[in-house]
Amino acid sequence: MDPKKSDSIRNWPVPKTKHDMQAFIGTCVYVMRFCADFAEHVAVLTEVIRDKRPRDPVSLNPQQLAAFNILKTKLTSPPVLAHPDFSKPFHVNVDASDFAIGGYLFQLDENKAEKVIAYGGRKLSKPEMVYPTREKELLAALHAMRTWKVYLLDRPFYLNTDHHTLETILQQQTCSQRLARWLNELALFQPLFKWVPGPSNVIADAISRRQDWNDGTFRSISLSELLHALSDSKPPDADEQLLQMTTQTIDIKEACRSGYDKDAYFGPIMRELSEDSPRPTRRLRRLSLEDGLLFFRVRPDSPARLCIPDVNGLRKTIMFEEHDVPTRGHPGQGKTLLLLLEQYYWKGMAQSVEKYVDSCELCQRNKSVRGRAAGLLHPLEIPGNRWENISMDFLSPLPTTQAGFDAVFVIVDRLTKRAHFLPTHSTATAATTAQLFCDFYQRLHGLPLSIVSDRDTKFTAALWRSIMELQGTRLHLCTAFKPSTDGQSEVTIKFVGECLRHFVGPHHDNWDELLFLAEFAYNSRTHSSIGMSPFVADLGYQPRTVADCSVNSSRTTRASTFVTHQQAIIAEAQDAMAAAQFQWHAAYDRNRLHMVFKVGEEVLLDTKHLDLAHMGTDGKRKLAARFIGPCRISKVAGPDTYTLELPPGLRLHPDYHVSRLRPYIRDEDPHRVTRVQPVLVADGSEGHLVTAILGHRRRRGVQQFQVQWLDSTLKPSWEPLVNLLQVLALVRRNVDSLPQTRATARLREEVSRVQPA
Repeated sequence: MDPKKSDSIRNWPVPKTKHDMQAFIGTCVYVMRFCADFAEHVAVLTEVIRDKRPRDPVSLNPQQLAAFNILKTKLTSPPVLAHPDFSKPFHVNVDASDFAIGGYLFQLDENKAEKVIAYGGRKLSKPEMVYPTREKELLAALHAMRTWKVYLLDRPFYLNTDHHTLETILQQQTCSQRLARWLNELALFQPLFKWVPGPSNVIADAISRRQDWNDGTFRSISLSELLHALSDSKPPDADEQLLQMTTQTIDIKEACRSGYDKDAYFGPIMRELSEDSPRPTRRLRRLSLEDGLLFFRVRPDSPARLCIPDVNGLRKTIMFEEHDVPTRGHPGQGKTLLLLLEQYYWKGMAQSVEKYVDSCELCQRNKSVRGRAAGLLHPLEIPGNRWENISMDFLSPLPTTQAGFDAVFVIVDRLTKRAHFLPTHSTATAATTAQLFCDFYQRLHGLPLSIVSDRDTKFTAALWRSIMELQGTRLHLCTAFKPSTDGQSEVTIKFVGECLRHFVGPHHDNWDELLFLAEFAYNSRTHSSIGMSPFVADLGYQPRTVADCSVNSSRTTRASTFVTHQQAIIAEAQDAMAAAQFQWHAAYDRNRLHMVFKVGEEVLLDTKHLDLAHMGTDGKRKLAARFIGPCRISKVAGPDTYTLELPPGLRLHPDYHVSRLRPYIRDEDPHRVTRVQPVLVADGSEGHLVTAILGHRRRRGVQQFQVQWLDSTLKPSWEPLVNLLQVLALVRRNVDSLPQTRATARLREEVSRVQPA
């Protein structure tokens, strides 16, 4: 500082008016970052001029006069500030008083001595002065992070405090909106808190505090560990979840220095580069040793990338930073790899990222499957004769007609493609549907050998099944949410709707009177799959229409040629169907992925067609999980169709097409944090997903089971049987695996009496 300016400040007279005091404080603010405890001293002086006009006189009491002289001394004393060294970790000391907060940023030199980089602080506002002590301490820490954001945002740093109240505030189960905002902002940083036992950490004294007092009594913890208690008894809200997903803070460079020797790939390289004259091998051409750290460069002018050894889960910690944290948002394999390639390098990096991202629990559940859909085309067998193999479905609901009909019962012959459209009611039961089928279909065509249909309750009812079984008819039900199994009926239903739309009256209540016209129109059109109309394929001729009345034509055919003609029609239809199936097969499989599962494998189930209640949420489908599970495959039900072991709470048919399934990749790393959203159970309360039942016990007459939660942040807990009704199948499986004793027999009997939720 200029000596003349120093003398002018050193000889600064005691302010007499508010204007004089403001001029002095303004000069102090100019160099505030060089002064320790600036906010505390200035706060004392600002009290003097509160509620005064510029020319009002002021008088200083002994405390205020002392603060005035201290500030003059600090302004005229040469400050000793160091330049930041970004290769070393930063330290922050903070403190709060009743009227100000402050702190300073520093680093340690080779002798563990503090080198101050900057001071900071400010006076508390009136509302802030009434904050509880624990919130003032957190505010001081947050103010320091905001002030020195350019130094602290992208790296771990040490934040020293001796106030255990800070730990208390981060462990409380509920928090105010203000505290929630602070915690959310705090999640952007990577502070490593150190609790210093002993005297208060007053910043004025902390400058001379020795750092070698760390004799092991300090407990270094990460922010996620501090906030972990928030989820113990209450499901976290959105802000708390973001904080709980914050990774553990570690010193990556120190971990690398100590881990190179243990790494099979980087260890020999370190030893070669440490030699006085290392041999310039091809492997060493892109590697360099700087300050005990290995760096990789693609080209000599490329940015250096830190080499990461495979020790102590360091690579997974780094991948967590670039994939799982909220500021990254779970990118895919390619984007995660690009983020890592900006700073890091290790051999087999792409394979490590692929394995890590593929096994990410949240990505598997919440992301849609991209690329080709799974499942090849498996056409049904070509029928051998007319009306032996049929398909059926319902078109509903339709507007109610004057006769009371509101649905159409569609029956199609799979060989000739001839269809019948019967008006019916959407409320028809299995009994009335069976009666309609017998009265109309069997009267004309007899008993079919097989029926293809969807899983309508009329076709899955026990009565319908019993009737068909007595008649010797095989039932082929479509896979859940896979309507293309009965694509023929679906296409026919589409035609019925389009045809009726053209001619129905303005009130839409006469469509049943037009249904016979739609049936005639459908059966008289040439069908692409058989190369002829359904009438010709079934009857051997095309029925006359109004247009035929003006044309003299004779359909008289000799009996000797009739049989030959009919046989030729069947053969022609079958050949055309085979050719059409071949074309469809090639076109369909071109854009499909062949995927095979084995019995016992775990899969996730697509939630696209599931009710929200099955997905454990009462919100909107847009933000619900894309997949639920995992579920174990119990049986191969057919080509590309599998039977799943579903929880009893999911009242769904267990057979699903492979396109509705996704392979579940379980991460075997027990240290990886898997944060899974709570779900809603049957009674509307919140719960968590269960992966296994580990054991059982009886306490005070209540049977309890030890539960392994899917959320790895939750420890196994003992739950009463009444809390496990949604996973009763897991409980019964665990009980059945127990050895045969009297106690286990009673336990099995008790569990068998319980009904699932």
